[in-house]
Amino acid sequence: MYVDKKLSGVKAVQTLSRLNRTTSGKEDTFVLGFVNERETILDSFQPYYEITTVEETTDPNHLYDLKNEIEKSQIIWQADIDRFVDVYFANTKAFNVKDQAKLNAYIDPAVERFKGLPDEVKDDLKNAIQS
Repeated sequence: MYVDKKLSGVKAVQTLSRLNRTTSGKEDTFVLGFVNERETILDSFQPYYEITTVEETTDPNHLYDLKNEIEKSQIIWQADIDRFVDVYFANTKAFNVKDQAKLNAYIDPAVERFKGLPDEVKDDLKNAIQS
């Protein structure tokens, strides 16, 4: 990306974050800036780093605990996952509306099972899934 105008604040974040988009054939990114100071760009991103938290250490079992909690709800079935994955990974370059409809159809049963859960279970499950 060539940057030949002043960027700051949210405009800098939005412009430079577009480099995170993926596409076939894209392997690396590079920014060549002609007018922006390094500190201005860093200051623009700083609010987003301040609201993002990262724990010092990670419990390696935490992910497995979350997985077990999600599986315990029995809303996601392996057969649904297998059918979803078969379509999703079949041909990522030629993904179309018909494929999207199939994916939605494979997700719908889990959504319906989720809707049938008691509210307190839904809240805990949402938290586990988001984590």
